[in-house]
Amino acid sequence: MNTTNDESSQYKVGNKKPPRHSQFQPGQSGNPHNGSSKTTVTGWLKHWMSQDEITASIQTKKDGKTKSVEFSIKNGQGPLMALVALQLIKGAVEGDLAFIREFMDRTEGKAKQEVAVTQKGRRRVTRDEEGNVLVVWEGKEGDS
Repeated sequence: MNTTNDESSQYKVGNKKPPRHSQFQPGQSGNPHNGSSKTTVTGWLKHWMSQDEITASIQTKKDGKTKSVEFSIKNGQGPLMALVALQLIKGAVEGDLAFIREFMDRTEGKAKQEVAVTQKGRRRVTRDEEGNVLVVWEGKEGDS
């Protein structure tokens, strides 16, 4: 007597009882094809910026009217990311503060700043030059 056939013939599909063939298999975790794209916006940006050329058509709808914009960007000297880097350098050299700040943040790292927090006048939290957190006690130990 085959118990597997007996079990499956008595199994009733219904509310919270999906067919056996569509149930998760042992060792399978989660929904393997949940329909969401695994590519993030950053992933798409990195993909497109690594290309030598981008050609696109974008359609927008405003007040019932459809507007289509087509553009093509081509860099004959390598990936388009190089154009973005050149624009960043150009803006910094021209004296635009936002470009200078971005350029310095990307090349030298963000400027570290000291942060001081006081809690009931008893201790002070700050950071040293390397960014390490320091806690300085200003009262007697045991005072609260």
